[in-house]
Amino acid sequence: MPLNQLSIALSLISNVKKAMEVIKTWHEKRDRLKTLQHFDRQERDEIKKQPDIIREASDLTSRTSPESLLHAYEKIDNYFTWYQTVLSSPEFFAGEVDDATKSLINCICTELQTLDAINENTPEGVLKIYWDEHSSAFLKET
Repeated sequence: MPLNQLSIALSLISNVKKAMEVIKTWHEKRDRLKTLQHFDRQERDEIKKQPDIIREASDLTSRTSPESLLHAYEKIDNYFTWYQTVLSSPEFFAGEVDDATKSLINCICTELQTLDAINENTPEGVLKIYWDEHSSAFLKET
């Protein structure tokens, strides 16, 4: 069953919010198990029910084409899933988890930069908070 535009926006914002928690936990604790606890699908579903998240998603859908929104969601979701795989696998060393963390940050920033360019600004909420926290390092690299 295809997702509607609001569901896609809710999923995108939920993934970015959880990514913020995951990245913060990895940077602070450098503990795979503690970091992996933030991948709970049920928590992401609960985020989607929060009134401020619903408002942000509605604002985003009113500004963004369905194709652009779907592209951003799929790209971020794929990186988020890949990051979980890296954290879950003992084959990856801490330095490789650091590299994967940086890749996840860069992926999200790239997609937010694209959405910002399309929309001429980022709506207030989770996406803007993420951009404000990570964009300066991202922009220095690009």
